[in-house]
Amino acid sequence: MIVRARLEERGFTLTELVVVMVLASVVTLGLVIFYLHAQLIWMEGSTQALAQRDGTALVEFITTRARACQSATVIDSPDPLHQKIILVDQLGESDFRWDLADSLVHADTLIAGVWNDKGPAVQSKVTRFQLERDANLVFLNMLEVESANGAKVQLSSTAAFYNR
Repeated sequence: MIVRARLEERGFTLTELVVVMVLASVVTLGLVIFYLHAQLIWMEGSTQALAQRDGTALVEFITTRARACQSATVIDSPDPLHQKIILVDQLGESDFRWDLADSLVHADTLIAGVWNDKGPAVQSKVTRFQLERDANLVFLNMLEVESANGAKVQLSSTAAFYNR
């Protein structure tokens, strides 16, 4: 006796299709959330790295100028959290000051008795700029730079006068 196998042709049911679509949607949603979260973390890290870079550049700029100077004066400008340092070297006087108008540290030079603003030393906003002067040293006690997303980066440094 020959038995014939019956082949049943069967398609997808609506229930199977809905289950597959829901699972695919959950996986896609998970991937999108993961991507957006990774992008957010990368942006936060990038803005902090830029603020760190600007803070380091400002510290190096001030340190280089302080090492070449003969004397320095630190004054509160406009308050003890935001100060100004005036450096005197063979070429004349220059300073670094925090500007209330834009919250940036500006570099100035004294030419013919008039302070000339050379513009911001770096482009990141500074929330604290505290200095101190000793006999042969300049202390940058606190440089607090704010990143674009509001995170704060703190730096400090010390420079000695070499041309004293």
